[in-house]
Amino acid sequence: MHIVAPEADEDQVRRQIDRPTFQHVMGEAKHCSLQYLSFEAVREKREVVSRAGPLKQVF
Repeated sequence: MHIVAPEADEDQVRRQIDRPTFQHVMGEAKHCSLQYLSFEAVREKREVVSRAGPLKQVF
């Protein structure tokens, strides 16, 4: 699972992920992780896929 937020908020998001509430919930979920992903990284990956042309279906 990912939390997506602006790069400017990365430190705050990571602090929130480290809070006991998140740790408790994630500790209960087997085979699951929680990670930060920036909006900017999502946009960049989308651009790469859109430039892939006919290969988009593979992604």
